[in-house]
Amino acid sequence: MATNPYNAPRSRVADVPQQEAVPLWNPAAAGAWCLPLSTIFGSYLVMRNWAALGDPRERSARNWLYGSIAFVIAAIVIPGVGIIGLPWLIVWYFMANRPQIQHVKEQFGTDYPRQPWGKVLAVGFVVLVGAGIALGLLSTLVFGTGK
Repeated sequence: MATNPYNAPRSRVADVPQQEAVPLWNPAAAGAWCLPLSTIFGSYLVMRNWAALGDPRERSARNWLYGSIAFVIAAIVIPGVGIIGLPWLIVWYFMANRPQIQHVKEQFGTDYPRQPWGKVLAVGFVVLVGAGIALGLLSTLVFGTGK
């Protein structure tokens, strides 16, 4: 049977070069962990994933990390800023996290080596608790006990 020269060329998925799989934190889970740990945590993991992949989007993720740090500091220092926490999280998700979720899904599907969560989550929660204690002590020193 002859092939039609006017048909679009066919390629097999196996012929398309795939990026080598490196250990990554699941970007969807990284986004979910932002709920208790803030976008600082998620931005850090997204940045580290882009770095592991050798992707130039690492720079953008680093900027999101710095922006998230600035946002959290502003929310602590300036009354009322914290109200935009949920919108900040939503914007971060669609602009920083979702592109990585899609990239990992397209490149690796669900079959890629995973970074372990234990250490990074422990550090995240220790920082969260430590920051809460530090803010509590600072507010006690600045505002007194209220008696």
